[in-house]
Amino acid sequence: MLHQLQDWRINAAHAYSEVDKNTGRSLASRACREDKGLATSANQVATISALNGYLPGAGSSSHESVFKGSAMCLTALALWYLSLGNQLLKIWRLCEAVMNLPSGPDSLELTGDEIKLTKATCMRKGWVVIVTSLRLAILAVLAYAGTLFLVYTIRVQDLLLNCMALGVILAIDEISYGPMTPSTTKLLLANMAPLEIHQR
Repeated sequence: MLHQLQDWRINAAHAYSEVDKNTGRSLASRACREDKGLATSANQVATISALNGYLPGAGSSSHESVFKGSAMCLTALALWYLSLGNQLLKIWRLCEAVMNLPSGPDSLELTGDEIKLTKATCMRKGWVVIVTSLRLAILAVLAYAGTLFLVYTIRVQDLLLNCMALGVILAIDEISYGPMTPSTTKLLLANMAPLEIHQR
């Protein structure tokens, strides 16, 4: 985008042929004033308008600056990183709980109305490690891509919306669980006792 604006500024923005015959203003001057009546350079005017809404003006008060792009971007990034931290905590707790189970043949016990997993094979623990490693790799990619996605959003009204969209991506597994999981599997999981995590 920056290179396109530079090319536009060099080749067209100050061209004599683009000077307004009535006011004597150049195309660049009219675009910076967000002149909606320009027959050309509509994209540049839209970009300038978005940047003016994103960056606080010279005379902006501290109250007005809160609702500008930099503050809203930091808010969106904070919400995004909190969501990532929540996912990371879930992954860690799952891995820790499974690793704390005694090793041996898979064993289920019925305690009251709940089914408790008391033992897990080393192979099953290994699969848990593989799956959690894949989840961590996906989480790292999402963290990088999501950060760029938010940082390069220049429209203030789109920042929190994009942050919520990223949150939906993190919740795809939970969203798809209901309609895509067989009823017998959901019934079994609903009756499973929570795995214990030993407090240190």
